[in-house]
Amino acid sequence: MKLQRETDYALRTLLYLAERALAGSGGAAEFVPLKEVTEHTGISGSALDAVGGQLVERGDISVAMKPRPGIRLERSPDEINLGDIVAHFEGPLDFRSADAAKAKSTPGTSKLLGMLDQASRELESIFAQYTLAQMLPRPAGSAPAPIRERAPEPEPDGGDARRRHLRLIR
Repeated sequence: MKLQRETDYALRTLLYLAERALAGSGGAAEFVPLKEVTEHTGISGSALDAVGGQLVERGDISVAMKPRPGIRLERSPDEINLGDIVAHFEGPLDFRSADAAKAKSTPGTSKLLGMLDQASRELESIFAQYTLAQMLPRPAGSAPAPIRERAPEPEPDGGDARRRHLRLIR
């Protein structure tokens, strides 16, 4: 099973923005120029536009167009759950093939499908245990961040600023 390209791009974008915020002034999230994001992540401008628009709608990032286009984290890396990101871009993870429903039911195929369903649930559970902050490098001598259960979903606030679609200036 492979993650979709958009999922990979979303995770790379969020990780880069979090790393920049950590390296910046006391962890404050500053706007990062779009060109810098594309150069450091290897994501094209049009792909960043599509993925970024969804991340803006989710409230994970915000965008500024002036004086120069840039994006930044809108939420703390502790609040961004990798399971939520993967679920948003992938939907339910499923190790079954598209043709699995056509297979005749036998004891062996039933066990196989059950095993594949279990593997899908366990993979979703693994992603859900981690936040963006846990993926970041730690200062020397510090303890690793603990693995946590999935945080409750934030209430939608309907803010207009978060609904803006990310547009790149080409």
